Amino acid sequence: MNLSKGSNKYYGGKKPSVDKINIEVVSPGQAAAAMRANKYDVLLNEGGSVYHKVRKLPEYIVLGEKEKYYSYLGFKVGHVNAKGESVMDRKTPVQNRALRQAMGYALNTDQFDKKFSYGLAYRANTIVPDVFGKYNDRKAKGYPLDLKKANKLLDKAGFRMQKDGYRTLPNGKKFTLKLLAPMGTGPMNNRTAIDVYLEQWKKIGVKVELKDNRLQEFNSYVEQLTNDGKGWDLWTSAWGVTNAPTTSIAGNYLPNDPYNLGHFVTKENTALLKSLSSKEAFNEKYQLKQFYKWQEYMNKEAYIVPMNFRYNTFVFSKKLTNISLDTKKSYNLWENIAFTK
Repeated sequence: MNLSKGSNKYYGGKKPSVDKINIEVVSPGQAAAAMRANKYDVLLNEGGSVYHKVRKLPEYIVLGEKEKYYSYLGFKVGHVNAKGESVMDRKTPVQNRALRQAMGYALNTDQFDKKFSYGLAYRANTIVPDVFGKYNDRKAKGYPLDLKKANKLLDKAGFRMQKDGYRTLPNGKKFTLKLLAPMGTGPMNNRTAIDVYLEQWKKIGVKVELKDNRLQEFNSYVEQLTNDGKGWDLWTSAWGVTNAPTTSIAGNYLPNDPYNLGHFVTKENTALLKSLSSKEAFNEKYQLKQFYKWQEYMNKEAYIVPMNFRYNTFVFSKKLTNISLDTKKSYNLWENIAFTK
């Protein structure tokens, strides 16, 4: 990529300090070795599997920022009708709120993050990333590990523990839930990591198995999610979101939104979502109040259980200067970046 001002007579900014940038795509498996060999001056979006291998290299500095991202555990409770609207009518054990909540409290997310994310992920308290500041309800606790509470919820709801270590439904029938999860290259998207979830749910007597006993190839996974695939009850996923959480996050859970992948629809949820874009919502205090109510409602109902927020990291050679991730400066990063020698 040629950055010379003379190469584009319509360019309106100042003359860049470097003449050109050579861009290459490198696989996560090769990135760390390439950086150790000083092949690159900049590594963008490195991810945890590379971060822990390069963060202490003396020739480089690692900068990070909170990402507009959240990962979650979702429960499928309905389907899409001919009008493209979600209908919450599926006869499934995960229609039971106590079961969904218990499975959320069984997740040992804090310890999981320490083991698998190398410090780049941390437990989410709602599905609104805290990078959005005031839009995140900081008083919300989300789902920290609490096996005692999880077992109490299930006991009270009538899920009886049996001699084999698994619970039955309130009607006495055995049940097994199927988890849809994607195959990935990251440390949190491998079979070992997913087995941690399965073991945690086993501790509260809930039997969960991977759909088809395997992680799904990513394209197949997406197709099953978006085309109302059959044979699964819950799934793990994540969203990268934009600058308007009241629409880019909350809007995904409207009855007619194609990204309402669990197909949950309640009058209270729809009313809260509509209030976020009502005339009253022009008053920011009102909008934030309703947005906090919605986050509280989502956490209580647990159709979508928040799991992680995370940091995005970038690696820069110490030979470079004028580098900043500040939003006011990073917009012109490639215009300002320069070599010290």
